[in-house]
Amino acid sequence: MIHTFIRAGARQFAVLTCAVVAVAAARTASAAPMADVRSEAIAMGIDLDATASIPVRRAAPKASGPVYHDNGGFSGINGLASELNTIVSDSRVADDLDVVNTITGITAVTAQLYVTVGIVMDGRLVVYANHTGGGNCTPARPFTSNPPLFVFTTVNGMSVGSGFGYDIREYDWNTPGMNLTCGKYWICPIQVGRGSGRGFFAWSNVPHSYGCNAAWRSTFFGVPDWTDASGFGYNFDGAYRAYGSGTGTCSGGGTGTGGSCDLTPIEAKLDDETRFTDDSEFQILLDEVSTRASQASVDALEAKADALQGQFDSLQATLCDIVRLLTTPNGQREATCNGVDYTWNGDHSGGGD
Repeated sequence: MIHTFIRAGARQFAVLTCAVVAVAAARTASAAPMADVRSEAIAMGIDLDATASIPVRRAAPKASGPVYHDNGGFSGINGLASELNTIVSDSRVADDLDVVNTITGITAVTAQLYVTVGIVMDGRLVVYANHTGGGNCTPARPFTSNPPLFVFTTVNGMSVGSGFGYDIREYDWNTPGMNLTCGKYWICPIQVGRGSGRGFFAWSNVPHSYGCNAAWRSTFFGVPDWTDASGFGYNFDGAYRAYGSGTGTCSGGGTGTGGSCDLTPIEAKLDDETRFTDDSEFQILLDEVSTRASQASVDALEAKADALQGQFDSLQATLCDIVRLLTTPNGQREATCNGVDYTWNGDHSGGGD
């Protein structure tokens, strides 16, 4: 009887062990890292409805000072891989920041990211310049020859909610020395792991209407250089907020494009396959673009005028030198040129020969 019980128990233990191993094997088989947190959760068999929650964003985050730009908080829709040295070697997501003042000091940045529960991971903030060639709605390309402008690090972040089985952590970076001039820049928050876990830049709850779509670069997921993430089906802005203040207004109405003719607002409408609410909305955007283009033309003409004035001043100085040489025989001087007195010292008075 005892032997029968032991044998039955052994069989039950063996069955239980096999079941655990089978589940582990199935989980491992389906656990190839996914690029976005929603797909990752589905692949891991997580009940999305049971795990999703909308966090309440902190009313007074650690960052102090006025808000320079609010790109929105966590939306609960999705997040895209932005992580280093997790189970993903390298994946980065950046979203644009338009600097609208001629002198701007950014004092702090906060961002919200999905992070594996129970794992301590540093948060790294990387700031990139804008690409200035064709298709300028990405950080500067190629990635390998355009190092970041600024890099800041903070520890772990603060949990402000959960979603898809992950923590949602808000990271705060103080950014001393982050002084920017007119133009577009790219804010890239990254989870830095220790060989495990995951990190995803949360999608913003602000309608996608500000500047460019988020950009993505990931050697792990086969995206070797910065690319508009919408090309992979990820059409979103990232959840971040920049603090600071500036003085002076950039030409072109402060679009962050240095007064160039920027069609981004109109192109965004077309890319999203949406419609303008009415003719007046289209006209407002068109007038804004026209104004920037006109301002750019004025700026170009002023630059040419300044260059011509400089050439004229140089020519006038040269002519004065010639006058001085011609009017100083035997050390004698006469006349004036451009405010310089060249009066004769000899027998003549008044103008020279």
